[in-house]
Amino acid sequence: MAWPETLRASKDTGAVMRQERTYLLLGLLAVSLLLAAGCTTPAPPVTPTPTMTMTSPPTTVPATTAPATTVPVTTATATATATTTPPGAATIGLVAKNIAFNTSVISVPACSNVTINFENQDSGVPHNFALYTNNQRTANLFKGQIITGPSSITYTFTAPCSVGDYHFQCDPHSGTMFGTFRVF
Repeated sequence: MAWPETLRASKDTGAVMRQERTYLLLGLLAVSLLLAAGCTTPAPPVTPTPTMTMTSPPTTVPATTAPATTVPVTTATATATATTTPPGAATIGLVAKNIAFNTSVISVPACSNVTINFENQDSGVPHNFALYTNNQRTANLFKGQIITGPSSITYTFTAPCSVGDYHFQCDPHSGTMFGTFRVF
């Protein structure tokens, strides 16, 4: 006896068909759940965002309407040392003092816009920031202007897009003032 004939022979054909439909739906649900479980992706890693320190020294400014009184005005000064600013940008505070840098490692994201706030605190001594591919100075990637202290300058450039370690130095004092410029 063939399958369609079995259904016709059954007294309750509707009940058999409902039962088969239920099994079919349960099977489709099980397959869908298995597929959904296998198609999920892990969440991307979270990168911590460093913060910038803001200091606000109070300043007194004479009022223009009443010469006998003063009006306090607060100004903000940003101090940034190896901090990340908007995505794709990095701001570094770098100091030269006593023929030495204040850090031996600078880390920035690949291809980021780098701002170095460079402060030369050595009176009468020339310093700069220069970036090379390696400590043999095979290729110069950025060479900042040499300034004689005490003085400050802001250097801006784009970090290398290849992840790895590079070499930074003060060109006039390359034997003693150098460090690792790490791109991540």
